Amino acid sequence: MTPGTPQPGPAPETGTMTVAELDALARARGPWRGKAVFALIDRIPADSDAVESLGDLARQPIVRANRMHLVTLAWAVIQALLAAGTPRSRELAERAFAELSPAEQQDFLRYLKAPSIQAANPPKP
Repeated sequence: MTPGTPQPGPAPETGTMTVAELDALARARGPWRGKAVFALIDRIPADSDAVESLGDLARQPIVRANRMHLVTLAWAVIQALLAAGTPRSRELAERAFAELSPAEQQDFLRYLKAPSIQAANPPKP
């Protein structure tokens, strides 16, 4: 960190947070957005509210622009929703995918090694 750059506070205890709290943390412009998103991803198998939250988050420009090397945070969410394998999670993943630019859609499909979003079948998280 450079001198004068504020240090983030301690990491939030995402394991005890509600879906609404995690959603708010993921939408904030703070350093814990990714931690909140991955905590929501961990809840996919048992929590339909987490699925709905992630479906909406993946469509938000701030999440789509948040990159970890080549992969955006939105890609991670879409991949997790696809891997969850429920009809609703796939619907939300496909909706979020449709909002990506055509170039980003192609990059994402190459990343998944899938000819189409409907054929994408990533492993479960």
